[in-house]
Amino acid sequence: MARRYAARILAPLAIVAVVVAGYLIYQQYRDNTTGGGSTSTLPAATSPSTTTGKSKRGSKKHRVRKVYIVKQGDILSTVSEKTDVSVERLQELNPELDPQSLQVGQRLKLVPDAETSKNP
Repeated sequence: MARRYAARILAPLAIVAVVVAGYLIYQQYRDNTTGGGSTSTLPAATSPSTTTGKSKRGSKKHRVRKVYIVKQGDILSTVSEKTDVSVERLQELNPELDPQSLQVGQRLKLVPDAETSKNP
């Protein structure tokens, strides 16, 4: 009888553990596919490019990314979609860029150098 009691307690706990693990895996996958954590930005307090007005994504504050780090499977058009920077603009900002051979870990500029060194 003690075994049945233990099973009745442990089964729901196992289900909760599986759901939590699934959620954490989903969050990690989502962060990896949306570029979260793979860009270089200034801290919010010192970033001159932090926006507070309305933007495409609503009225939430967000930082303008300065650099995109190429991930496995990226091509220039997908980088353009992820960063909202046109392919032509990416090529302008990165003249050494070979669009046919992006390397994992390669850093692509998303804004001109002059904008990154401006002081408010």
